[in-house]
Amino acid sequence: AARIAIVRRLEDRVYRAATLVVAHSEWAARSLRADYGIDDERLRVIRFGIVPTPEVAHVSSDRLRITFVGTPLERKGGLRLLRAIRERINQPCDLTLVTQDPAAPRSGEGLTVLTDFEPGDRRLPALLSNTDLFVFPSEVDTFGFAILEAMAAGVPVIATRFGGIPEIVVDRETGLLIDADDVSLAQAITVLAGDRQRRVQFGRAGRERIERHFNAYRSTAELVAVLQEAIARFPARDRAGQTGMLTLRG
Repeated sequence: AARIAIVRRLEDRVYRAATLVVAHSEWAARSLRADYGIDDERLRVIRFGIVPTPEVAHVSSDRLRITFVGTPLERKGGLRLLRAIRERINQPCDLTLVTQDPAAPRSGEGLTVLTDFEPGDRRLPALLSNTDLFVFPSEVDTFGFAILEAMAAGVPVIATRFGGIPEIVVDRETGLLIDADDVSLAQAITVLAGDRQRRVQFGRAGRERIERHFNAYRSTAELVAVLQEAIARFPARDRAGQTGMLTLRG
């Protein structure tokens, strides 16, 4: 509690000194308004993005192929996904867990565990081209670059309704949003497992959403514009040896 109080005092000092504050989602912006008293005049929302990779050709399969990316498995929902598939899904499917969790299970029948992937790994497009569903049932992530990469590859997403994730995944348009429990997860997988046309539709809509709203070229340009605004707003008399302050909030 004492450590949290110290961190909070430091955060308050930073936010008071900031000329502008940038949040990466409306969810984060609401917290800044309610918890830190940041007014809209100083608050900007920029949705961080990725550089969309070329569209991949998806390889068809008779078995449903599900991919998960995250570490650690417990907190990111990977173990929940594995449990739901083994105990609640009544059809053959293949699950790939991409994780650096040292406690990850070993690969076996219907399960592939990849522990050597790094951020930006060149093998990811090939993996996603062999994926029918990207599932991310995390209860701790308020944003998800792994989700952005899956959507950019045209893969429909099932994700937990948490933090800023509903601003990425549009429920019933680019994927399905679920509550953080095994039953909701299994039901969502079952729904999309039996509807290939809907999966294709969600995948295409997800790719379009990334290009329009989560393109790194656009978000970088917006961030540069905010930096320029912060410098312009900083009083000229205070500029000696200083610059306008921009604070980012994830």
